[in-house]
Amino acid sequence: MNTMHHHITKLKPNCLVYMQHLQNIKRSIFAFLLCIPTSLLALILFLLLIYNGFTVFYFHLPFPSNPLPEPANFSQGNLAKNSFKKLPASVMYAVKEDTPPVILKTLLPLLQNPAITMIPINHSVVFKPNKTHGYEAVKRMLRSADNLKRFSTRVREFFGNHGCKDTHAEKWFKGLKKGNVSPGEVSLGQNMSNLLRLALLYKFGGIYMDTDVIVLKRFTKLRNVIGAQTIDLETRNWSRLNNAVLIFDKKHPLLFKFIEEFALTFDGNKWGHNGPYLVSRVVSRVNGRPGFNFTVLPPPAFYPVDWSRIRSFFRGPRDKVHSTWLHEKLEQIKSESFAVHLWNKQSREIKVESGSIINYIMLDCCVFCNSSSSSL
Repeated sequence: MNTMHHHITKLKPNCLVYMQHLQNIKRSIFAFLLCIPTSLLALILFLLLIYNGFTVFYFHLPFPSNPLPEPANFSQGNLAKNSFKKLPASVMYAVKEDTPPVILKTLLPLLQNPAITMIPINHSVVFKPNKTHGYEAVKRMLRSADNLKRFSTRVREFFGNHGCKDTHAEKWFKGLKKGNVSPGEVSLGQNMSNLLRLALLYKFGGIYMDTDVIVLKRFTKLRNVIGAQTIDLETRNWSRLNNAVLIFDKKHPLLFKFIEEFALTFDGNKWGHNGPYLVSRVVSRVNGRPGFNFTVLPPPAFYPVDWSRIRSFFRGPRDKVHSTWLHEKLEQIKSESFAVHLWNKQSREIKVESGSIINYIMLDCCVFCNSSSSSL
């Protein structure tokens, strides 16, 4: 007992010494902090806050471990071997398949005419599907975010339930959802837009227009028409059509051919392949065949200016010669045009100058500006 008491008594001085050292350390730290300039101390605290915020809001984005498929080789040698190649992969608006779907008898009796041949599948775009990539792309488009939920639901219902039932569009869309169709590098929303306009017109009929089209006149006298974008200066025949304005009856056979071409030759890696180039290919193929009743309007009808020259429509008069040209162009538009396509991708950043063609069109055709005294 005496021995234990002796040890406790011996520890007391040691504890006191230890506590005294701690007090000295605290005083040293506070003294050091007081010696630091206020600006430097504030900087240190600011850096600590930045670090803390970074650690709180940092998150890791996982990347797929599987490498992207290699581009297909379209050489004649490879095509002759009928070998399947992988295409690189990347939805708003109808769809590509490895084999042409069967045309059901419930569609259009006209298309059962043996004189009208089936569109051959384009083997240059046949590929070994990357199911994972295609499926993920579709899931991203159809995810149930609040701002997309209603539209996505309507797209699924339109392609799956009734809108495109038993058509090439339905089969293409199913293949896309299953990952059997490569979306490609071009915006899938753009290609869906190309298909939806065709499918909606085929089901309901009516008028389709891009949102960057200004209407100048009534379309009441237009029926089953498509507009030419450019013409061949030598032959005076159209060289390219465009799908920014389409006016067709319900279940028109040309629309069916457009949808068929989309599904069988879809290529998500070539801009325009499933849009303007598609309608140009099909119209050139069916031209002169019986059973197709449609009209190709000249460029001034919807495309009075090419995309490469759209800037000229936004510029005001520079001199007397330019002013004369503007007046003559406006007179031509007044007499020959039903609408003006603005080529939004090229013109959206251009300022509308006073006295320009677009300025006059806006004053005359804008529903909020129709009290203007200017006249086309």
